[in-house]
Amino acid sequence: MLLLAGAAHGKGRSSKGSSGGGGPLSQTASGVSSRTSSGSGSSSSSSSSSSGSSSSSSWDDDDGYDWDDDDVSYGYAVNPRANPSVVRLQPPGATPARILYGKPDFEVSVRGMNVIGSGGALDASAHAQSGLVRIFGGNSSFFEDQGGGDTLVVNVYRAGLGLGLGSVEGGTRLFIDAGVSGFESPSDSLLGGMAQLELRRRLMPKVWLDGFVRGYWMEYDVRALDVGVGLRASVVRLGFRNLDFNVGPPLYGPELGLSFAF
Repeated sequence: MLLLAGAAHGKGRSSKGSSGGGGPLSQTASGVSSRTSSGSGSSSSSSSSSSGSSSSSSWDDDDGYDWDDDDVSYGYAVNPRANPSVVRLQPPGATPARILYGKPDFEVSVRGMNVIGSGGALDASAHAQSGLVRIFGGNSSFFEDQGGGDTLVVNVYRAGLGLGLGSVEGGTRLFIDAGVSGFESPSDSLLGGMAQLELRRRLMPKVWLDGFVRGYWMEYDVRALDVGVGLRASVVRLGFRNLDFNVGPPLYGPELGLSFAF
């Protein structure tokens, strides 16, 4: 129903330089195609020849301990034969000081979006966090009716690592993330990087206000700014999102979704 309502609204919008259905998603996909077609002629043939000066697999520290690659594991510890003020990667058998570790938590989120003047979108994301460090991934699938039974589908995905500061008990959580991103349409496939800030503030038990700012930098100078805000009550989230590429009109509209933390 969201798709039909959004597509009907999109027929009244102007289609500047667009192809297909002429809605915001079509214009964005067309803008990306124009960038890739104009930039394909200048292929970057600068292959970085990294002459393999491979690093040694073992080394001695100042205290005579012979460290091997196999000796290195996660965490930090002090070599008992070293200066106690010097922190080194711990050898096997040492008890790790779990600075960046803690009880892991997981979160899965699915959101549906009505893209005003276009069609709709479905965003699925997940993250796992242990201590300060988290790993995350997500994908936004946008779709728009092109007429004649055809539907344009564009995927914008992201994945990476970040830091999660604060706690649920403290009432405020801040996530600082960076990673890779991609853009997939029927005619184009782009890769790039991304960075994001996400803030969550507890208003009352099981009620949270959240917001995020996300930036994408991809090939052929394709960039995008993704901003969203929402209110979550228990597992239900109601929000608003705006994804604006520099090659087309913004994709914006209300969101409704579910988020599960365990």
